[in-house]
Amino acid sequence: MNTAVERLLSIAHRPLSDANPCLPPSTAADAGPLAADLIIELLRARNGFFAFGPALHIFPGDSSDLSWGLVEWNMPGLWKQEYLSFVDPGLCFAEALR
Repeated sequence: MNTAVERLLSIAHRPLSDANPCLPPSTAADAGPLAADLIIELLRARNGFFAFGPALHIFPGDSSDLSWGLVEWNMPGLWKQEYLSFVDPGLCFAEALR
């Protein structure tokens, strides 16, 4: 795991899901081969979390009582509809909050 990811995990809050993270093939394809590997590595270390207080939200692999999961968060018709030219193709695995 790279040093920047390790530092991020050191300040992250508790996991948002206790499930073993798994990306369906279509979701992994949206992320691309290198990104899918990085996302799975990050989620295996901590499956979704907040960092910098509530400022950074990394989505867990599956939805939980605490957060949308990656698949649901990236579904057409949710928020991506308004930003298609910026985010498609691609997988959004985090959001920055105010």
